[in-house]
Amino acid sequence: MLEEVDRAICAASVLHQADQAIRRLVSQSMKTAKDKKLTKCNMKLLSEELNKLKTVLLEDLRHVTFQGNSIKLCSDVNTVVEEAARKFDQKKEDIVMKFQKFQT
Repeated sequence: MLEEVDRAICAASVLHQADQAIRRLVSQSMKTAKDKKLTKCNMKLLSEELNKLKTVLLEDLRHVTFQGNSIKLCSDVNTVVEEAARKFDQKKEDIVMKFQKFQT
């Protein structure tokens, strides 16, 4: 019973930290898009796309976390968070480039 509670706490921590890291990346991307003079309409669409991507990646991480893989996740939370942020960052670049291409 105690072991299950520990795993749940760890999983919540991993998800929370990954969410925070990805939120920072979304924020940076939106600032960069604003600096590059993306239109308000495209800024809104970009925000929606990035937040959808964030939701999908966090949901994937949630499924991994609660399918018995939490022991591995709990042993190296920072690595898991960095990997989630890296995956987001890679996919984010494709989305941002698509919006920048339409802007020019």
